[in-house]
Amino acid sequence: MFDSALQTERALGLNLWEAQAPRIEGIAYRVLGSDGADLISWSGALDEYAQSVDQRVKCSTWIEEFIAGGGTFVHDRATVGLLESLTRQHELVIVSTGKGELGTLFARDAAKSPFDRPMRALALTYVTGMTPDPSGAPVRFNVLPGVGEYFVFPALTLTGPCDIMVFEGVPGGPMDCWEQAATPAEHLSTSLHILREHFPHEFVRCADVQLTDDGGVLRARFSPTVRKPIGVLPSGARVLGMGDAIILNDPITGQGSNNAAKFADFYLKSILDQGERDFDVHWMQATFDRYWRGWSQWAVGWTNSLLSTPPESAGSLMAAAGQVPSLARALANGFDDPRSYYPWWFDSREAESFIHAMRREDASVFDARDLRSAFSQYATGVTVITATGVGGARIGMTANSFTSVSLDPPLVLWCPGKTSPSTDLFKAAAYFSINVLARDQHDLSRQFATPAPDKFAGVDIEPGRHEVPLIVGALARFECRTVSTYEAGDHLIIIGEVEAYDSAGGEPLVFHSGRYHVATLHPDV
Repeated sequence: MFDSALQTERALGLNLWEAQAPRIEGIAYRVLGSDGADLISWSGALDEYAQSVDQRVKCSTWIEEFIAGGGTFVHDRATVGLLESLTRQHELVIVSTGKGELGTLFARDAAKSPFDRPMRALALTYVTGMTPDPSGAPVRFNVLPGVGEYFVFPALTLTGPCDIMVFEGVPGGPMDCWEQAATPAEHLSTSLHILREHFPHEFVRCADVQLTDDGGVLRARFSPTVRKPIGVLPSGARVLGMGDAIILNDPITGQGSNNAAKFADFYLKSILDQGERDFDVHWMQATFDRYWRGWSQWAVGWTNSLLSTPPESAGSLMAAAGQVPSLARALANGFDDPRSYYPWWFDSREAESFIHAMRREDASVFDARDLRSAFSQYATGVTVITATGVGGARIGMTANSFTSVSLDPPLVLWCPGKTSPSTDLFKAAAYFSINVLARDQHDLSRQFATPAPDKFAGVDIEPGRHEVPLIVGALARFECRTVSTYEAGDHLIIIGEVEAYDSAGGEPLVFHSGRYHVATLHPDV
C-alpha cells in the first residue's frame, strides 16, 4: 500500500503495524532481453514510504478492534439469502467480495472492461531468508517480454518480516506452470525454478529462502474486470458493491489493496455526507460514479496498459528514466497516484515534453520536488476554472493559484502551467469562471486535474453569462472577462475582471502539503 492509501488507515487510527512493517522507499525497474541483459533499468525514490502488511494480520485484528468498539460481527456464509435478510434490517448493505454466489449480482461493465479472459497466471510466495538487496531498492520489478513479470518487496506477515514474491506469467508461456504445484513445498520449488530459469539475478538472493508458513502461497487467474456497482436481489432490493466486487485489477501495478482502502474511505465520506437522506439507487450510482471519475478509472487504465502491448510513449519514458532521475522518481511515485501518468504515459508528444521537463528539473538550482513541497506548506482553497472554447467546447482545470487582486475594479488572477493541455484554450478565451469548491467536492478537484476527453462527464453544471459553465454546489462562483495575460516562468498569469458572482457559503475544500483537508475553527478563537 502506497502513502495515499496508508493515509486512510492513519486517519482512523488503524495503522497499528506502522512501526513494525518494513518501509518501502523506492522502486527499481528492469526490462530484460532474451540473453538476460538489461534493455531498460532505472530506480526511483518514493516521496513517502509504502508498506505491506499481510491481510491475515490486519483483518483479524481489525475485527477484534471493531468488536471491542461495540460493533456486531457475524460469521456466516455470504449468500444471496443472507443479503436478503440484511436488506430488510438495514438502510444500506455493501458487498465487498466478488467471489462465489455474490459475484454474480454485479454485471460486467463491458465499456470499462477491455479484457474478457485472464491476462496473467498469478502466484504469490511469502518467504524468509532472502539475501538483502545490494542496490537498496525495496521493490524490484523485472519484466521479460513475452514471458511475464516478477517483482518482490518486503512485508510483515504472521511470523514477522518477510519478502513477498509476485509472479505474473503470460498465459501459455513458461511462467504459466503452477498447476503442477499441489503442495506449499512444490509451490516454493516452482517459484525458485522460475527465478533460476528466467531471472537468475534474482535467484542468487534466494539460496536459503523458506516459506513463512503453509498459508503463505497463492495462485490465481482472473480476467481484469470492472462491474456495475448496484446488485439487484431476487426480492428487488439493491446492494452496493465495493472493492474487488466491482473493480478487479490485475496486481501487476499493486493497486488492489490501495483501491480497496480508497473505495472504503470514499464510501464512508459519502455516507456521512448523505446524513438522514435515503441511500437510494441514485445515491448508490452517483457515489460510485464520483469515485470512478475521480480516482479508479486512472488506475484501471494504467494497469490495463501494462497487460498487453504498452503504448510507444510508455517505452520511451521507461528507457529515458535510466538517464533522468526526476523522471524515474515520477514513474515510481505514479504507483501512489496513477492520475499523474496522464496524459504523458499514453501520448508520444506529451511523453517527449514530459521527459524534457524532467531534464530541466534535474538541471535546476533547487531540488524541484523539495521546493514544491515547501510551497505546499501554504494552505489554499481549491478552485475549478471553466471556460467555453472554440465551437462551444467546455474547458475545465483545477487550480489553487487563484487570488483576488483588486476591489475597484474587481480583479482576480489565476496561474495555469504553460504545458497544461488546456492552457492555450484558456489563454484564447474571452471569459472564464472561477468555482470555489466545497469540502465534499474533492472528487471534482481530482476529475478536473486529470486529462480526459470530457472532464465535465457527470458534473452538475448550469450556464452562466456568455455560456461559461458554472459548477452547481460550489461555495462561490466568479464570472470574469479576461483583461490581460502575462508570461511568468513556466506558468501564465491570467487576470480577469469580475462581471458577476454568487456566494452560497459553507465549508471549503482546503489543500495543504499535497493533500486535501477541511477547515475548522481554531480552538483559541
